[in-house]
Amino acid sequence: MARLQKIAIFTTAIFFIFCMVRGEPNTDEIYYHCNDNKFRYEDPYFESVKDVTNQVQDQTPSHGYDYYANSPGPYVCYGHGVCNRGLSTEDCSSCMFAARDSILYRCYYSYGAQVQLHDCRIRYEQYPFSE
Repeated sequence: MARLQKIAIFTTAIFFIFCMVRGEPNTDEIYYHCNDNKFRYEDPYFESVKDVTNQVQDQTPSHGYDYYANSPGPYVCYGHGVCNRGLSTEDCSSCMFAARDSILYRCYYSYGAQVQLHDCRIRYEQYPFSE
């Protein structure tokens, strides 16, 4: 009986340790690349870029950590997001949020761009692509 009690205590302790020890995504920037071709602020393509990067940020964590999107309308933008599969859904979401902020900051008004953080990556282009 004492042995069973020790096993139960040990198992419970391990469970709580795993629940309490939760890492955060590594959002250190590895690299970024911006298309040299730029558009103007008033260009309708900017709305497409925002739409696609929002879709990728929002949907990648709930779609197997690997999600492709494209914007509607005549000014189509294509995007892709991917997270490290070792992350929790919440951590993938946090990483994608950081990647989206980074790509819009680093590559403002670029027709295409990609940012690789340690635990996730985001990319958008004017043309369809697969990775």
